[in-house]
Amino acid sequence: MTFEEIKQRILNAEKLHIKKFKESLKQAGLPHVLQYCFPRFHINDKRKVYSYTVELLFDIEYNEYLYWEGKHLISVNPETGEKGIVINNSYKGILIYQSESALLTLEGDPTIVTDLPVAEIRDILENEKLVNQDYFSPLYYTEEPIPPQKSPMVDKTLNPLQLFINDQEVDPRTILYDEFYYRKYIGGKEIYPFELYIDLNDFNERMQPKYAELLNELIADDLLVNENYALELFENLTEYPSYKDILDDTLDMKEKMNFLDPFLISQIFNEYFWKNNKDTWCWIIREVLYFNKNGDKIIMKGNAQRID
Repeated sequence: MTFEEIKQRILNAEKLHIKKFKESLKQAGLPHVLQYCFPRFHINDKRKVYSYTVELLFDIEYNEYLYWEGKHLISVNPETGEKGIVINNSYKGILIYQSESALLTLEGDPTIVTDLPVAEIRDILENEKLVNQDYFSPLYYTEEPIPPQKSPMVDKTLNPLQLFINDQEVDPRTILYDEFYYRKYIGGKEIYPFELYIDLNDFNERMQPKYAELLNELIADDLLVNENYALELFENLTEYPSYKDILDDTLDMKEKMNFLDPFLISQIFNEYFWKNNKDTWCWIIREVLYFNKNGDKIIMKGNAQRID
């Protein structure tokens, strides 16, 4: 089985689970609940299943001055405008849907493991302050209780990004990444070069664990299909590149980008350009052509186009 076939199988599985969940909401007469849902699609190699779980999140101590900035929940003093990281947020999650299907086949519909009764969902809608997707990133939600405290916001953490388009600095919040439109240029629209600079310490903190998870998943997939399909992207490597390898210039840039494009680029951009502030989007990333470390920065270069 080739990498493209495996990738397509995963995409098909995800679409099937999403479709099943949306059908469940429609049949229950609750299609509007979708805007408050936080799904996670997961591949479990040990159990050899795809799973799709959906949570409803609500705030047990509603505070309109809380919002997400990167991976941090931020509080804002309404009088002074002072910001601080909220270590213990007051959000609670309820699992409302879970489905599974076998990893090796996609025959038939996914098996619904959990499906919260409609009456309970309606009760939550009526009595809880639900969290809208636009203001919350489920990637950073944790269920483990942490003692409430606040710490001062460090400037570097506030602005780990610098973005230049056509050599002009622009607000990073104005650019959008969408994996379904990646490498899909709009004909007749001008293509602009972009350069993105990311603070190295911030990048390491966020992405090094994700890269370790990626390597584990690739190795597990290789064992599953008995071939090193992703390793074939490199001419001279006998094992997958280390985290240090992808940061430095020791790899051929074309080979490096062929590897990063399907495996890490989307994780990087989903980490830094999570979907909020939709009204500010002016640009969309079309392609990344260069990725390297330089001093205390990660540098990414590529092409962007304007959004009408």
